[in-house]
Amino acid sequence: MAVPSLRFKEFQEEWQSSTLGEIGSFKNGINKGKEDFGRGVPFVNLMDVFGKSVVEEIDLELVDASPKEVQLYSLKKGDVLFIRSSVKREGVGETALLIKDLPNTVYSGFLIRFRSNESLLFDSFKRYCFWDRRFRNRLISLSTTSANTNINQESLQSLGLIYPSLPEQRKIADFLSAVDEKIRLLTEKKEKLETYKKGVMQKLFPKQGQTNPELRFKRPDGTAFPDWEEKRWSDIGHFYYGKSAPKSSISLDAPTPCVRYGELYSTYDEIIEEIKSYTNTPVKDLKFSKGGEVLVPRVGEDPLDFANCSYLPFKGVAIGEMISVFNTKENGEYLTFYINGQLRRDLGRLVEGGSVANLYFRYLEDIRIKIPSREEQAAIVDFIKSVRSKIALIESKIDQMKGFKKGLLQQMFV
Repeated sequence: MAVPSLRFKEFQEEWQSSTLGEIGSFKNGINKGKEDFGRGVPFVNLMDVFGKSVVEEIDLELVDASPKEVQLYSLKKGDVLFIRSSVKREGVGETALLIKDLPNTVYSGFLIRFRSNESLLFDSFKRYCFWDRRFRNRLISLSTTSANTNINQESLQSLGLIYPSLPEQRKIADFLSAVDEKIRLLTEKKEKLETYKKGVMQKLFPKQGQTNPELRFKRPDGTAFPDWEEKRWSDIGHFYYGKSAPKSSISLDAPTPCVRYGELYSTYDEIIEEIKSYTNTPVKDLKFSKGGEVLVPRVGEDPLDFANCSYLPFKGVAIGEMISVFNTKENGEYLTFYINGQLRRDLGRLVEGGSVANLYFRYLEDIRIKIPSREEQAAIVDFIKSVRSKIALIESKIDQMKGFKKGLLQQMFV
């Protein structure tokens, strides 16, 4: 009997099975050249569908299209756009649902429009059933591969779909939509907190020409902290370069924990909370942390890459080459936040090199920075970390909700 493992108790009947060609029709999109863009009607492109589940009517390109083309390639509420060609095999066949009529909008030749019989498929149900992993696997198995991976109308028409009655479709779609709404609200809350963090950090550090920042803390007894002092980096610590630990030496069963410079961009944010890599490089060829260092990437493709600094609290971690390591008796977490939040452009101006830029630490030593008292450094760090913790908590809730949704999709479809 074709029924899902998780089902609302009021529904008992077996699900139906049809090909997509039996329950709807497909139409390839319109092909346009570069000369056609920049004027005309809104145009839904591949990237407006890739990774999405709905088509949003924002930031769409314009394309020159005749009235006949607009009529032929129109989009209305309930249409589904399939990606017909993708460099990545996983991308082909991804879908996005039209949640409103777009009568004066056309769509790309890299897309295929599916318009189903309204008496067979509920609009919002399509948003979820086409993202079910089993359906996606069946679709991908029908694709062809050359330079790109492709799916055509004929293959889509023959693709089977198992679906319930309209009332059960609506119930499933409403339930999953409620989960999506929770994810959306959490994501919006996270984005607002990130915007707040970015704005408040600009007020926590003095700008050019200022002695003190706009926002300051006070001691527990209510008295003010002393004015900030201007010092050079070389006055408060010293730099050295990391050593070795190439990518080829990284292994899950390697004995030595390490941090590589690329991970400062891709893996870690401002504070390294867990070491992710281990190296087989002999210990004699490595340099190890004492705990409390600030790690500054020495190589980048963009001048602002060098504001991707991380604080390393752990002892005995090998620090790879292409990292400038700063040892200091000041608060390393404070200095990391200060670099990433205030010194971005100062570091960028010091970069030399071509497409791969280099920031040697001899250029950093003479940079003048503003330093508050140790007490105020700690207060600033505690405040920023409290905001970071709130963001991390929301991220955890988003991940949990996404995992919950993934489990539902696996159990609520056949």
